[in-house]
Parts: sequence; C-alpha cells; structure tokens
Amino acid sequence: MDETVGWRLPADKKPYGNGRIGDLDCAGPTWAFEVSVDTLAKAMRTAYRECSEVKKRGSAAYERVKDKWTWNRSAESALTRLEALAELPAVRRELPVFAVAAPAAPAHSSKSKVKPTRHAPKKEHRVRPELRKPPTISLCMIVKNEERVLDDCLTSIKPWVDEIVIVDTGSTDKPSRLQKSTEPE
Repeated sequence: MDETVGWRLPADKKPYGNGRIGDLDCAGPTWAFEVSVDTLAKAMRTAYRECSEVKKRGSAAYERVKDKWTWNRSAESALTRLEALAELPAVRRELPVFAVAAPAAPAHSSKSKVKPTRHAPKKEHRVRPELRKPPTISLCMIVKNEERVLDDCLTSIKPWVDEIVIVDTGSTDKPSRLQKSTEPE
C-alpha cells in the first residue's frame, strides 16, 4: 500500500494474546499494530473534508486491484514459485521420534479420581517409513460471490494441489460446478 491508493498511518507494535491466539499456541510472542485514536480520527476528518482526494485514491486502488490482483496473475506467481521449489535438491531428513505417554494405571476405586502425573513414564515409538504419507499441498480459499472466476481459478491450480478447501462466507450467486466435484478431495 502506498499514498496513491490509501493513507499510511503510524502505528505502535503492541503485545497481544500472551503467545496465544484463541486456543492456539503461537511459535513466539504475539503482537498487533495499533493506530492511536487521535491519529485515526485526524485521518478520517481529513478524508471527510477532501472528498476529491478520496475518490482519486479509491479509483487508483480499483485500477491496481483490477490490473494486478487477478486469478491469472496469482496462478502465474504460484506456478513460478512451485517451479523454483521443484528445482531445489531434495532434502533427506531422519524420521522424527514421537513420544507417547503410557496409559495411566486404573484407579483402585471407582470413586477415587487419580489424575495421571505430569512425569508419567513415556514410551517412544518410531513411525515406520511405510506408514508415513508423502507431504501434501492444500489450497484453502475464503470466497464470497466468486462464481464468475472460481471455476477457472480452481481448474488452473488443481494439478498442483492434493486438497482444495473452499470456505464460502455467504455468497448470493449460484454454486460453482467445482464445489460439487470431489477431485481433488
């Protein structure tokens, strides 16, 4: 984003979520950028007073999206990246060892509630290579009213992915023919 299609506002990086987002643990500290209320209010007053500038930047943003944010461009970019990855040498890794806790011993009485201790003895199991599945690539798309372009988009990416997940956020257009298809699953 730049000043030709919107307004850049200064923001402060603030801790957020204590290393968690909802029920998910994150790999490191979580944070979000926060714009001050005064800065945001000033920018909104400026936009209200300068309607012609808002229209100019809105039109420029529309043209940028129309010209550069297309399914074809996205598919070309993804294909270029996949081809570059295919050129890299394969990396051999040792199979990971998964530690599985041994089942807790049954309680002596049905009324007593014995909780397994944190330091329960662990049994290590190695995953047999023949049971491991090869890595897969999943495509997940969040869409709304994309009937016009969804089939072409999915058809273009279908050879490169093992799974397609489409989340429709309330479309009012007709369902896509590919939404009825089961390949890839």
